[in-house]
Amino acid sequence: MFKRILGITAAGILMAAAVAHADPKPIQLALTPEIELVPADESIKGLRLNIYGENKDVMGLSLGFVNKSTGNTSGVELGLVDLTEGEFHGWQYGWAYAKTEGRFIGLQNGIVTYTGGNFTGLQYGLVDTTAGNYKGVQVGLVAITKGDFSGWQAGSLIGLKENLLAFKTGLLTLAKQISAV
Repeated sequence: MFKRILGITAAGILMAAAVAHADPKPIQLALTPEIELVPADESIKGLRLNIYGENKDVMGLSLGFVNKSTGNTSGVELGLVDLTEGEFHGWQYGWAYAKTEGRFIGLQNGIVTYTGGNFTGLQYGLVDTTAGNYKGVQVGLVAITKGDFSGWQAGSLIGLKENLLAFKTGLLTLAKQISAV
C-alpha cells in the first residue's frame, strides 16, 4: 500500500512539474542566457528585462540591450539589438539592429533592419532589407526587397529583384517589373 501511495504521489508531482514547466512565465530577468531567472528554452508571457536575454517564445514587453527569441515574438521589443528566429507581430525597435528570420507583421525600425520572411507593415532605418515579399511602407537610405513589393518604398538606393506594384521614390531604383499604382 505504501509503495502505491508513493508511486501516485511521485506521478502527481512529476505531472504538476511538467505542467508548470510548460506554461509561459510572467517575468524574465537576465544578465546572459546562462544567468537568467527563466531558462532560455522556456517562453515568457509578460515582462522581459535583459542585458542579454534569450527565450523561446515571447509575448509582451521586452526591454534590454540584446533581446533574443528562438521562437516567435508578439508585442513590443525595445533594445540595442533585437533578434527573433521565428515570426514577429508588433513593434521591434533594435536601435542598432533589428532582425526577424520569419514573417513580420507590424513596425520594425533601427539603424539596420532585416526580415528573412514576408513583411507586412512599416520598416524604416538607414539600411532596410526584406528577403521575402513586402506589403506596406519601406523607408531607408538603402531599402531592399528581394521579393514582390506592394506599397511605398523610399530611399536613396532602392533595390528590387522581382515585381513592384507601388509608389517608389529614390535617387537610384531598380526593379525587374514595375506596375505603378
